[in-house]
Amino acid sequence: MLKRFTGESLKRYVELPRDLEPNLLAATHHTLDTQGGFGRANLAMGVGEALGMGKDKAEALGAAIELFHLASLILDDLPCMDDAEFRRSRKCVHRDFGEGSAILVALGFINRAYTILWDVFSMAPPKQRREAADLVDECLGFGGILDGQSRDIHFGGSFGRGDSVKRIAKQKTGSLIRLCLLLPAIICDASRYDKMHLARLTDNWGVAYQVADDLKDLRLSEASSGKSTQRDRLLGRPNMVLAIGEDAAARLLSSLIEMSERSLQQLDGIAVLSQFQAILIEKVEPLIAACAAA
Repeated sequence: MLKRFTGESLKRYVELPRDLEPNLLAATHHTLDTQGGFGRANLAMGVGEALGMGKDKAEALGAAIELFHLASLILDDLPCMDDAEFRRSRKCVHRDFGEGSAILVALGFINRAYTILWDVFSMAPPKQRREAADLVDECLGFGGILDGQSRDIHFGGSFGRGDSVKRIAKQKTGSLIRLCLLLPAIICDASRYDKMHLARLTDNWGVAYQVADDLKDLRLSEASSGKSTQRDRLLGRPNMVLAIGEDAAARLLSSLIEMSERSLQQLDGIAVLSQFQAILIEKVEPLIAACAAA
């Protein structure tokens, strides 16, 4: 996938006052200097351009989704959530700048993301604008990522059944991927048929990414994964490997990749989707192979 959206791209969308309080300023820069891959931003941008959005509008949409993602990571790492120490091979922002500043940075990113989305939506016809707003509420509101996060932190240590873990994965990980694919489709008035296959793709990708992260959490070191590991078992959080076993989780991951391929066959003309799938396969194949060899 072409990585046209970069850290410098994101910084252009975050306007900071010159006299911002020094600790908050430093915490914000710390987060914006992240070495993430910006996969969500590039995905949204690529889908938007393929469906007829102008480059500037598509980039803005990608920036908004990336800001939502960064905010979710900040909040997820807090002591009251996952109590993580490292993210993307760096100390979590709350470790260096305090929980208060971390929460304020997250709120700043969320507020900025909604402002950017409003600018993008305002140029769409009323019907698409309403549908897009409903999707954002569905994904980011009480029925989406918030419910998923609450289920995550109140999981209770039972590790649960696979379907419970899958639901949380769709809400937490899948919600932002859904925005990447379906917001451009809505704004560009794509066909109902395309929206249906995009929705199926988001569900499969969302669960696949989470299962891969569950395997990494149990198998990899902090140095290899770039973030704190072994957190799910320690905190009693949902993890597909702990729920159904490593072999079954690896088989589920393979099945999700196959189902994604079938959806992609129905979505010709959006090259970025196949590129994103290739990146996902590159990520999961070593994990599946390691499970098979164990």
